[in-house]
Amino acid sequence: MFDKSKWITSRNESTNILIFRKSFHINKQISKAILRISGLGFYDALLNNTRFEQCYFKPIVSDYKYRKSFYYAKRNDEYFAYFNVYDLTNLIKEDNVLEVQVSTGYFHNLDKKDFNNVDYGKNRLIFELEVTFEDGSKEAISSDENTLVAVSKNKSNFWLGDRVYFNKETLNFSKSEVLNEKINLRESPIKSDEVIDVYDGKLVKHDTNYYMFDFGVNHTGRLSGVIKGRKNQNILIKFGEFLEEDGSLNLK
Repeated sequence: MFDKSKWITSRNESTNILIFRKSFHINKQISKAILRISGLGFYDALLNNTRFEQCYFKPIVSDYKYRKSFYYAKRNDEYFAYFNVYDLTNLIKEDNVLEVQVSTGYFHNLDKKDFNNVDYGKNRLIFELEVTFEDGSKEAISSDENTLVAVSKNKSNFWLGDRVYFNKETLNFSKSEVLNEKINLRESPIKSDEVIDVYDGKLVKHDTNYYMFDFGVNHTGRLSGVIKGRKNQNILIKFGEFLEEDGSLNLK
């Protein structure tokens, strides 16, 4: 597995979301297509503009490196990350585009100053799509320097939240940078987070410039809704687990 695949990233240093694209052509009948993939910190993937799974925060968190911080009691000198496996047989066409978006997750955080060793290097991606044809031959589509990458204006920070650019974005793609760092890969033993319930927020406080909603439960999730605004207007959404004594949102 991953015999020809390489860890790749953008040549530009950025904590914004990286968007990778790999185009490939299939000219024979296939019997199976299996994708093995890992994106650090977290990733979302599409094949031909179709999301082929519904999990979030992929891959599950592993011991990227030894952490010196006393906050983490577990010690592990082995440097590894998990990868996921998907059967894409029914999604493969003659001309295909695999797109992967990679955000910082727990891997590349420059903003969490009170934790030691939170930054393990640049956002990165590795994948291998193994295609088996009906005649028994095989072909591997792998992450390499010819995989295109662009830096999005969108930003996803695991502690400080997301920045979403709703205007149509012009992406400037270029060839990826290959990283020579060694990261052992293990197949994920479990699925990543899935949506198991939906909570409606209750408006509990508002003023001229803000609205506060209470979802009634401390949970891991994502926000979904409709917001009306003006072009180029900034809308800031903050999350907290509890309120301060004065009723303000705790953001620590």
